[in-house]
Amino acid sequence: MKLSILLLCGLPGAGKTTAAVKLKDLSPAGYKFVHICYDDLIKFVDHSNNLKIWKETRSQIVHFVNFLISHLGNHEESVKTFFKSCSEEHIDFSKLESICHEFFNVSRYDRTIIIIDDNMQYRGMRFEYYKICRQYSIGFSIAYFDIHVRKCIQNNACRSRPLDDDVIKKLDVQMEVPGWSKSNWEQYVCTLGPHDITNSEVLLYKVLDIVNRSIENPPVVSQVVEHAASEAARRESRESFSHQADICMRKFVSTQMTHFKNGVNPIDLNDASRKLMAAKKAVSSYLKMGYVDESIFVDESNALDLNALETKIVSLMSSEIS
Repeated sequence: MKLSILLLCGLPGAGKTTAAVKLKDLSPAGYKFVHICYDDLIKFVDHSNNLKIWKETRSQIVHFVNFLISHLGNHEESVKTFFKSCSEEHIDFSKLESICHEFFNVSRYDRTIIIIDDNMQYRGMRFEYYKICRQYSIGFSIAYFDIHVRKCIQNNACRSRPLDDDVIKKLDVQMEVPGWSKSNWEQYVCTLGPHDITNSEVLLYKVLDIVNRSIENPPVVSQVVEHAASEAARRESRESFSHQADICMRKFVSTQMTHFKNGVNPIDLNDASRKLMAAKKAVSSYLKMGYVDESIFVDESNALDLNALETKIVSLMSSEIS
């Protein structure tokens, strides 16, 4: 049996969960799709007020997927051990158990695809799953749902528990579109538009195409060696990235406060200052968590593209105060 991880990446309301259900229903002979949906597993966590809990909860799901793969064929005792190591406060354990039972009965299939259903707006989020695939030499692919934000907001309004429109708009700003041109490990990516999602045959064809190619070409040892060899250079770039990002945030705060003082935006200065500092804190947390991939701002000589970095920081800060 061959394994693969397929990430569904896109805005809320883009049709990711609908597509995942279709893929399970359309599974051809020999294929098994196991659907792991973050919205189903995570009990409500207001990450705007507690980023640490939000990150820890998401990390539990990454750990869970790693656990599934590493304990395939040895599940009963290992399941009990895994649940003892996790907190039930923010994760629905009954649904985790259901996924465990489904996954540990996949041996009769030729190919099993673990579908990770989440926004996955940051490249750093996606890299966590790439590392798992690299560790076990299994396929890694991404289906990117290229649906306009207005359509996503419209679809979201039909949900039983819709998100605020501003949340979806903010995610749209944060979205780092996957692709080989930005990260050489994001090699197997298919883009799905509205027609692809509604047409079941097209959906299955496009997804199976990248999944099968990723299974036949999993991350190899040479990539790991290359990664280790350049880690020192990347660490140096990362330190420079953090420093320059902080400068960009400070510049943004200073510029905005100057505008407020000059009456360009006639609002209370204290309120403006609190909003800006809260935005800086939030964006700094995203950077520290690794959810903004610094590699997209670094060229082949490991030099930072400061203009691109500043543009990204301004976009993130603006989305936080809007």
